[in-house]
Amino acid sequence: MGGDGAVHHGFCAIAYLRVMPGTVLMAPAATIALTAAMKFALRLDCPTAIRYPRDTVPDDLPGDCPPFQLGKARVISNGRDGNFLAYGATVAPAREAARQLAKDGIDFGVTNARFVKPLDAFVIGKL
Repeated sequence: MGGDGAVHHGFCAIAYLRVMPGTVLMAPAATIALTAAMKFALRLDCPTAIRYPRDTVPDDLPGDCPPFQLGKARVISNGRDGNFLAYGATVAPAREAARQLAKDGIDFGVTNARFVKPLDAFVIGKL
């Protein structure tokens, strides 16, 4: 569980926050995205949770950090053989897994979900 500990500091947060009515649950995947997520959360008029690990996170992702839009995922790359749907701190390991698979000729893309509530049903349906 990295720097967040094995059994505390939010290991159940997704499960219990997703069922809270009217709550938005998002997780930035990099330090630059944290600022964008905070700016977005301040504009919302509902309870909002931002999951961000105490452990090391990447400083950036490829390309610019597009503004957060409610329930909209960010497609980082499309894969011919499949796609990883990652959330928050799992985006960097998904990108690394895609790089490792590419060495074996397997083309996997990575989509940063950004939100688990609400989910981006359109993007997820296309994966």
